[in-house]
Order: sequence, then C-alpha cells, then structure tokens
Amino acid sequence: MEALTQTNAVPLRREHNLSPLFSGLFFLDFYFGCFDMEKREWQRRMSRVVVMWLEDIRSSGTDLDEYGAAVRKLYLDNAWLHGWRWHLLGGRGPRLVALTSGPMPEDWKLHWDWDWDLEDDEFAAEFWEMLENSPLRIPGRMKY
Repeated sequence: MEALTQTNAVPLRREHNLSPLFSGLFFLDFYFGCFDMEKREWQRRMSRVVVMWLEDIRSSGTDLDEYGAAVRKLYLDNAWLHGWRWHLLGGRGPRLVALTSGPMPEDWKLHWDWDWDLEDDEFAAEFWEMLENSPLRIPGRMKY
C-alpha cells in the first residue's frame, strides 16, 4: 500500500504530492491534450484508464477499499490538485472535485466540474455590463 501512495519518486509527484494514480492521469491528460476530442470522449478515456489501473492494483492483492481511502486522503489534503484545470480544450478543462471508490474497479468514479465555460461567460457578461453602464464620472468630459 505504501508504494501505491508514495508521493516522492517522480519530480511532478514530489512537487505537488501526487500519488502514482494521479501522476499517471496527469501524463495521460497531457497526451490526450494533443488530440481534438470532445469532453465526453476525454471523460470516457480517463475513466477507462482508472479502471485498467485498478484492475492491475486489485490483481496484485491490494484491497481497493483501503487503497481508495488512502488516495482520497491524498486528494483531500492537496489544495493544488483541487484547483488544477485539466488540459482538455486547450488547457481550459474541468477540475476534479471528488473521487468515489469501492471494492471493485467499476465502483470507482472521478467526479468532474465542467462549469468552467459558465464561469468565463459570466465574467464576460459582467465585463461588458461594466463598460456599457459605467458609473464612472470623468471631470471635463463632454456632456451629451
């Protein structure tokens, strides 16, 4: 179990305290980022990779409930990982917001926040609203 949750063997893991599972997902995310794919396909591929990883972990005799608790703790203790935007759609991808685990690989699920596009639209609308209805009074300006 210790080797599966070790966070200091690879520079990326050392710097951001990532488990081998999250390190693998990061490398795959960069790889998948080279392809033009829709979010559903990206999510399907990431989920499939997690299941394949967990099948290997389980075949080694590791209890997936225990492993899930350890990985979840690493995730919950990692503020950097909470704010990370995955690279789908040119670096503007989702955030991982939760991890569900269980005794079987199929029980595991990564929960993503896809609201990034809504946030951007909200800020754009606020920007244009400020420009169009500016309460700013400039001395010496022309009066209409």
